[in-house]
Amino acid sequence: MGYDIKIKNLNEIREAFKLAPNVVNDELQRGVKDAGKTLLSIEKREAPVSSGNLRRNIILDYKPISAIIFPRSKYAPFVNFGTGIFGPKKQYVRPKRAKVLAFKKGGKMIYAKRTKGMRANPFVERTAKMAQGKLNKIFDDILKNISEKIWIMTY
Repeated sequence: MGYDIKIKNLNEIREAFKLAPNVVNDELQRGVKDAGKTLLSIEKREAPVSSGNLRRNIILDYKPISAIIFPRSKYAPFVNFGTGIFGPKKQYVRPKRAKVLAFKKGGKMIYAKRTKGMRANPFVERTAKMAQGKLNKIFDDILKNISEKIWIMTY
C-alpha cells in the first residue's frame, strides 16, 4: 500500500532553498561582525590600564566568517598570564644579561637580583565569560533571521 503526498508550492520551496546559502552567509557575516565588536568593546574595558598602551593596541581583524581579537602589545601575555612565580613557569624572574634587574616602581628605581614577578590579570578570560550571554543572543537572533528569511522565500 503506497501513499501519495502532494506538497503545495514544491518548486518554489526548492528555489528558496537554493538561495539559502546566500542568506546564511550574509547573516553569519553580520553576526560575526556584531560579535567581534562586542568582544572588542568588553576586552578593551577589561584590559588593565597603566599607560593605556595595552588597551589602545587591542585590535579586531575580520576574516571570512571569523573575527580575531588580539592585543598587539608584546607584553599582553605577561599581563594576562602573569610572570615569575605567578606565571606559567612558577620561577623567580632573574636577569639574563646583567647582574641585577632594574625597573621603576612608584616613580622610584628598584634594583634586584630577582623578583617574584607580577600576578596574572586574566582580562581575556573575563572578556570571554562576560561576553558569553551577549554572543549567544547575537547568534540566536541570526538563526531566527535565517529561518524567517528562508520561510518567507518559500511563500
